[in-house]
Amino acid sequence: MVKVFFADFFDGTLKRLPFLGYYALAIAIMIAIIFADIYGYSPKIPILNASFGVAAILVHINLVAKRFRDIGLPAMSFSVGMIILPVLSNFLVYPKLSIALVVVFLVCLLLTPSETFGSKSSAG
Repeated sequence: MVKVFFADFFDGTLKRLPFLGYYALAIAIMIAIIFADIYGYSPKIPILNASFGVAAILVHINLVAKRFRDIGLPAMSFSVGMIILPVLSNFLVYPKLSIALVVVFLVCLLLTPSETFGSKSSAG
């Protein structure tokens, strides 16, 4: 699990079903950390809480990049775009649009078969 979350940042891939499982696990871990913070079970050290946030962002980018790479698309540019577009729509257009965009992106990642846009070696 740690290898999938934090390793192979620039060359790993994930098929559809493992992506769904690891993404759901990452969301569950983030929700557990949030509830632990709300109910006072987390450490009251600000730098530690900030490191949890940075780790959650890195895990999200890594999982999405691996899935994009498996589809055959440029991983880092699409992953960053998947983060920037909802943030911009949240501030510039309508806040609920950003949630809809994230859901649409995730559904597209789940429904697109592997190597749809080329082989893994040509994705970069």
